[in-house]
Amino acid sequence: MGKTASRHGCSRTVSGQGMAAGRSDPAHAWRALSKRAASRATPRRVLRRSGAGVGFASALAAAALLLLGGPLPAQAASPFPWRGVVEGQYGTPWDHGMRMRLLAFTAAHGFNAYIHAPKDDPYGRTQWRDPYPAAQQAEFDQEIAFAAGHGVQWIPDLSPAVPLIPSPATPGGAPSPPICFSCPSDLQVLVNKLEPFLAAGSRTVMISFDDTQKALVYPQDVAAYGSGDQGYGAANADLLNRLLAALRARRPGVTLLTVGADYSGTQDTSYLDGLRARLDPSIEVFWTGTAVGSRNFSPAEVGGYAQAIGRKPIVWDNWTVNDDDGNIFNASRRIHLGSYPRRPDIVADVRGFFLNPMNEADLNELPFVTAGDYFADPYHYDATRSYQRAAAELGGRAANTLRAFAEVNFSDPFDPEREAPTFTTASQSLLASYGTGGGWPSPRDGLDAELALVRDAGPVLAGQPRLSYFVSEAAPFLITGRTSAVTGLDGSSLLAAERPGLTIATQPGGSFAGRAAPPDPGQAQSWRAALARDDSAMLADPHETYGYRAFVFDVPPIPAPPNKMDAFVQAVQSLDRAWLPAASRAAASVRVTLDGRDVALDATGAFVLPRSAAGRVLEAIDGAGGRTDLRVPTRGGTASSAGPAGSRCSAAPQRPARRMRSRRRHRHPRRSGQRRSARRGGAGSASRRRRRATHEQLHPGRRPVLGACGPTGVRPRPARRPRRRGRGGRPPRSRR
Repeated sequence: MGKTASRHGCSRTVSGQGMAAGRSDPAHAWRALSKRAASRATPRRVLRRSGAGVGFASALAAAALLLLGGPLPAQAASPFPWRGVVEGQYGTPWDHGMRMRLLAFTAAHGFNAYIHAPKDDPYGRTQWRDPYPAAQQAEFDQEIAFAAGHGVQWIPDLSPAVPLIPSPATPGGAPSPPICFSCPSDLQVLVNKLEPFLAAGSRTVMISFDDTQKALVYPQDVAAYGSGDQGYGAANADLLNRLLAALRARRPGVTLLTVGADYSGTQDTSYLDGLRARLDPSIEVFWTGTAVGSRNFSPAEVGGYAQAIGRKPIVWDNWTVNDDDGNIFNASRRIHLGSYPRRPDIVADVRGFFLNPMNEADLNELPFVTAGDYFADPYHYDATRSYQRAAAELGGRAANTLRAFAEVNFSDPFDPEREAPTFTTASQSLLASYGTGGGWPSPRDGLDAELALVRDAGPVLAGQPRLSYFVSEAAPFLITGRTSAVTGLDGSSLLAAERPGLTIATQPGGSFAGRAAPPDPGQAQSWRAALARDDSAMLADPHETYGYRAFVFDVPPIPAPPNKMDAFVQAVQSLDRAWLPAASRAAASVRVTLDGRDVALDATGAFVLPRSAAGRVLEAIDGAGGRTDLRVPTRGGTASSAGPAGSRCSAAPQRPARRMRSRRRHRHPRRSGQRRSARRGGAGSASRRRRRATHEQLHPGRRPVLGACGPTGVRPRPARRPRRRGRGGRPPRSRR
């Protein structure tokens, strides 16, 4: 049952004390998807944020995605007889292509059943008496044959009672009258409606009474079963018994599934009493758990409902379904991409699980991989490891980007606090170190790297052919994720602008040269304005990432925990307000110490350190006591409080460094000179010459980093390695 019825813009980078803006040029397909999604977006009033809070955090190591890549090894037979998907959501049903893709995918991950029960399928609910059009029935027949060939049961479903929430009818179609439970003619209508599916190969069928009015509308039914909830339960059971007998008379071995009108909770009801008293023991019954939305439940809680229905239930798991998040109106505000966190100790108490999915069919693949791992071996299931494997399997080279984007869309109904775990851990680390000393640059680099993955997820994932359907269906949330990530980067840059800048680089001979500068209030004001602008855009977006903002659906609704990005922005703004009174004092001076001893600075803030400084802690302290700590490099290179060059630029494909084959390799002098000329902007590289000319205007004498975007992705020109000399001071001859 659908849960509803019952119950950005640009990237920025800062280096040292300079600020500039840069933009990426995403793939054409991503631009098209972005425009299409933006045209569908609807305005929404800005929601007031909840208070800040600390959520569950479990950082996922990016490297493990590749190390653990590939599907999980084959396991022994699953302890669950039923492992399926029930397309039971409100909103637009899946089309034939979506169903075929999901059948193939779920079969490859250990699922063995699919139920076709979308609430807005007119021929399954509103016009249940009318046969499916021939073309649509032909698609079903193809799906049934395909599923059978892959070990999956394709199960049709009908809902013939009075709906609690009416579903649309076909254009020009008339709603069917509700079923007369005691009428033989209506029983025959059901048999005739199901016969084409049985003829095509289905061996299990389903009749649903979820989200229906518990009322008998015909006098003959009241006379046969009585009135009230108990009479309605008895009527349901009697119809199901007679239908099963009629179907088995034609096709022995047919299995019948059902979901009752009281399908959640653990208490017995008058309806369940009437159902249990008559229902054939071989008919399987669904249960959503202790609530309508997904929750973990104990064996004792399962036992309560099992006793109420007289058998072990199958769990209808409203896990990734998002019709309650707006898809009932075809305008979802959330997608659900988290891992399956089900507990294992209920294995012996349930008959299996059917997952009610998102309307965006292909987005279900990532979470369904983890559910398949749980179904295969619940006692040894590791949700984190399974999630890493799922990202590696689906994302390929973009696995870490897929993981980062999916994490900010966990939307976990089991634990709404479990949202964006890597971002949550990184942001809390930055905030903690920022308030206690100068060790904030390293946590900031980690946070910015995670935010950059989400910001650039659109073009990166669009470059993976395997994810084409995923990117198309997730397009609005890729845009929202970009807006939110840019907002987070604004906050990170604002914090950095309010601390002294510090850079140290290795020089020829092994010494070190560096520069320190006090905070720049003007630069901080620029980032403050950017944060306010992007934060407003994030809150005005009708889609939500990094957590909910209004409520989490259940009966009754659950107040949403603080959105993780909102909590980070609020913390940054609080620190910013505390810094403003001391801004002038902070900008007045800066001093540098090495292991607590003062380092001499010239008028520009430059300084030099000996080789013995390698590995020691360098600290810059501004006039208000703000601190920035760096460790002096031990093996050459550069360290900077602004982070790695280009780390806050939009991601562009980086050209990998070419490995030198041998130092003795012969190079033709003319050809090697041509190659050097091309690399430096010579013939055949006009675009490189234009970029270099622009850079030279902004940063005279500073060398741009290859592949970095924006004029701040710069680094000092590295020292040239002394050329090896032969006898007499001449270069050695090359050997052919």
